[in-house]
Order: sequence, then C-alpha cells, then structure tokens
Amino acid sequence: PPFRPSLRGCVGRDVRLAAALYTCSMEAFVSISDNVYLSLICRDCDTALSDLFEELARVDLERFRTLGELFLALGGGDGQKRFCHTPRKRACVTAHRQDSLAEAALWERRRNIDCFETLTGRTEDRVVRSVFAKLICTEELLCRRLEAAYKA
Repeated sequence: PPFRPSLRGCVGRDVRLAAALYTCSMEAFVSISDNVYLSLICRDCDTALSDLFEELARVDLERFRTLGELFLALGGGDGQKRFCHTPRKRACVTAHRQDSLAEAALWERRRNIDCFETLTGRTEDRVVRSVFAKLICTEELLCRRLEAAYKA
C-alpha cells in the first residue's frame, strides 16, 4: 500500500476550507462508481479503454481517501453540521460512444484540476498546498493518458 502519513496535527484548522473540500470528496466518491461503470461498458468493445477506466477508479479511490483525510485534519469532522451535497449528473455516464466517453472523462479531470487550483489559492498552509499540488499532478497525468486514448 502507498505511504500515507497522517495529516492530523500537520495542518491548521480551517472549517471553511473543509467545507469546500467535502464537495470535492463527494465528487471523487461519485467518480469511483462512474469509472467502474464505464470500465464495464467498454469491456467488450475496447479493452484498453476499459482498463484505463478501471485504473481511473483506483486513482479516484486514493483521491477520495486523501481528501477525506485532509477534510478531517482541517477540522471538518469535529461535530460540525454535515454539509449537504447532491452530486451533479456526470458527463462521463451520459456519453454514448467510446470516443465521447474518453472526451467526457478528460473534461471531468480538467474540472478537478480547476477545483484543486481554486482551493490552493484559498489557503496559505504549506502542507495543504502540497497535498493539492500532488492531486493536481496526478490529475494532469491522467489528462495526458485520456488525451492519448481520445486521440487513438
């Protein structure tokens, strides 16, 4: 398993950032199920794309874990009111052709990068910023993989 040092005690309490992070973590949760579903859709017609969506689901699980850990470290789970969030309809699941599946997944990854860049600008905490930098780097790598699949 990957090395995951605890973030508790390493970051300052920031309930407002935790609230914004909660939405991102719910998006990651939905993305896991979407990518598993897309992997199943593509399994019989495009095994390479199916494998890529399976890998995206595994990466999203790690993103969900990281965001959850950061959420708790920022004080998001300390008895505060739970934030309501209804995940939006995902572009990936509404696409119908294999090429549009990869294109929609690429759009979702770029949206994730925008979200993490926005959250990076909301904090001065170096540890939090480094977590976001790692998430952005991972998303950019996945964008390149999806671009290659989309062009193929």
